[in-house]
Amino acid sequence: ISYDGVTLPPSDETIAEECPAELSTKERENGKSILRDLRTVRETVLAKTENGQDLSALYYKAAPFISSKMVFSKTLRDDVYRDLVQLKDLFADVATNGSASSYTITKEDQKAINDLYNHALESTPEFIQEKIESKGKIVGISNLTSKTVPSILAKAGLSPVKSAGEETRLIVKLKDKKAAATIQ
Repeated sequence: ISYDGVTLPPSDETIAEECPAELSTKERENGKSILRDLRTVRETVLAKTENGQDLSALYYKAAPFISSKMVFSKTLRDDVYRDLVQLKDLFADVATNGSASSYTITKEDQKAINDLYNHALESTPEFIQEKIESKGKIVGISNLTSKTVPSILAKAGLSPVKSAGEETRLIVKLKDKKAAATIQ
């Protein structure tokens, strides 16, 4: 009996480096638009605040654990994709309008958020679960129905702080004997 050892190069597949969103949306109908919108939200909303950067960092710490579970579970991949599709309009609106989004969370959105949150908790080790739960409690993750994006972002500390000169109020002084209805 003889043996010839062969050294193989590393494979091209880098499963562990794919994030859960990429794994679940890969080659799916809405996949590219969902990923594009999520990246835009990360770069234009989350990157602008320290809390947003912390949230992104937490996602990337949890991602390998979630991805490893998703690689072996088609059901989990399908569930995550279904939830991301439900939240597609939310992602698109926030990607377009940032923290000025007028989107309001629906009951169906809340269910998808709860599902994704629970998948993250079930897939990660305890030290990451604690951080995820802490972030979830701050924003009230399980009770977002009927809340608007700006109110959620503000509660989570994800809205850029406005300086005193950036208030959105407009004060109009009327001349005597002029009605407010005459203003156009």
